[in-house]
Amino acid sequence: MKNDDSDDDYRVGPGKPPKHTRFKKGQSGNPGGRPPKRATLKDKVIDELGERVRVTENGRSRSFSMQDLIAKRMVTDAAKGNARARADVLKVTCLMRFVPPI
Repeated sequence: MKNDDSDDDYRVGPGKPPKHTRFKKGQSGNPGGRPPKRATLKDKVIDELGERVRVTENGRSRSFSMQDLIAKRMVTDAAKGNARARADVLKVTCLMRFVPPI
Protein backbone atom coordinates (compact mmCIF):
# COMPACT_ATOMS: atom_id res chain seq x y z
CA MET A 1 0.00 0.00 0.00
CA LYS A 2 1.57 3.22 -1.16
CA ASN A 3 0.87 6.65 0.28
CA ASP A 4 0.22 9.19 -2.45
CA ASP A 5 2.07 12.07 -0.68
CA SER A 6 5.37 13.43 -1.96
CA ASP A 7 7.42 10.33 -0.98
CA ASP A 8 6.64 7.45 -3.33
CA ASP A 9 8.75 4.98 -1.34
CA TYR A 10 6.98 5.57 2.03
CA ARG A 11 5.00 2.47 3.11
CA VAL A 12 2.16 2.75 5.64
CA GLY A 13 2.23 0.03 8.31
CA PRO A 14 2.79 -0.71 11.99
CA GLY A 15 4.47 2.34 13.56
CA LYS A 16 4.18 4.26 10.27
CA PRO A 17 0.85 6.09 10.09
CA PRO A 18 -0.29 7.89 6.97
CA LYS A 19 1.20 11.37 6.72
CA HIS A 20 -2.20 13.10 6.67
CA THR A 21 -3.11 11.63 10.10
CA ARG A 22 0.14 12.50 11.91
CA PHE A 23 0.36 15.30 14.49
CA LYS A 24 1.11 18.65 12.92
CA LYS A 25 4.34 20.42 13.87
CA GLY A 26 3.99 22.07 17.31
CA GLN A 27 0.70 20.28 18.07
CA SER A 28 0.54 18.18 21.23
CA GLY A 29 -1.11 14.78 21.27
CA ASN A 30 -2.79 15.66 24.57
CA PRO A 31 -3.44 19.43 24.61
CA GLY A 32 -5.59 19.34 27.77
CA GLY A 33 -3.01 17.32 29.68
CA ARG A 34 -3.69 15.06 32.63
CA PRO A 35 -6.43 16.38 34.94
CA PRO A 36 -5.23 17.57 38.37
CA LYS A 37 -5.29 15.09 41.24
CA ARG A 38 -8.29 15.45 43.51
CA ALA A 39 -7.29 16.65 46.99
CA THR A 40 -7.98 14.15 49.77
CA LEU A 41 -8.98 15.00 53.33
CA LYS A 42 -5.41 14.21 54.41
CA ASP A 43 -4.04 16.70 51.86
CA LYS A 44 -6.43 19.40 53.07
CA VAL A 45 -5.56 18.84 56.74
CA ILE A 46 -1.83 18.97 55.96
CA ASP A 47 -2.36 22.25 54.08
CA GLU A 48 -4.25 23.73 57.02
CA LEU A 49 -1.56 22.63 59.50
CA GLY A 50 1.00 24.53 57.45
CA GLU A 51 -1.09 27.74 57.48
CA ARG A 52 0.61 30.57 59.38
CA VAL A 53 -1.23 32.76 61.89
CA ARG A 54 -0.24 35.77 63.99
CA VAL A 55 -0.40 35.27 67.75
CA THR A 56 0.34 37.69 70.58
CA GLU A 57 2.63 35.98 73.08
CA ASN A 58 4.02 37.86 76.08
CA GLY A 59 2.98 41.16 74.52
CA ARG A 60 4.77 40.44 71.23
CA SER A 61 3.12 39.52 67.95
CA ARG A 62 4.64 36.38 66.43
CA SER A 63 3.88 34.14 63.47
CA PHE A 64 3.38 30.40 63.99
CA SER A 65 2.15 27.54 61.86
CA MET A 66 -1.05 25.85 63.05
CA GLN A 67 0.98 22.70 63.64
CA ASP A 68 3.33 24.58 65.97
CA LEU A 69 0.42 26.10 67.88
CA ILE A 70 -1.26 22.73 68.40
CA ALA A 71 1.99 21.19 69.65
CA LYS A 72 2.67 24.15 71.94
CA ARG A 73 -0.84 23.96 73.40
CA MET A 74 -0.64 20.19 73.94
CA VAL A 75 2.66 20.45 75.80
CA THR A 76 1.48 23.43 77.87
CA ASP A 77 -1.73 21.64 78.88
CA ALA A 78 0.24 18.51 79.77
CA ALA A 79 2.62 20.56 81.92
CA LYS A 80 -0.34 22.13 83.75
CA GLY A 81 -1.53 18.67 84.78
CA ASN A 82 -4.14 17.81 82.17
CA ALA A 83 -4.06 13.98 82.09
CA ARG A 84 -5.60 13.71 78.63
CA ALA A 85 -3.07 16.17 77.17
CA ARG A 86 -0.27 14.21 78.84
CA ALA A 87 -1.50 10.99 77.23
CA ASP A 88 -1.80 12.71 73.85
CA VAL A 89 1.75 14.07 74.08
CA LEU A 90 3.06 10.60 74.91
CA LYS A 91 1.14 9.08 71.96
CA VAL A 92 2.45 11.70 69.56
CA THR A 93 6.05 11.33 70.71
CA CYS A 94 5.83 7.54 70.32
CA LEU A 95 4.38 7.92 66.82
CA MET A 96 7.08 10.38 65.77
CA ARG A 97 9.50 7.50 65.26
CA PHE A 98 7.23 5.98 62.62
CA VAL A 99 5.66 8.94 60.84
CA PRO A 100 7.74 11.37 58.77
CA PRO A 101 7.35 15.06 59.69
CA ILE A 102 5.03 17.27 57.67
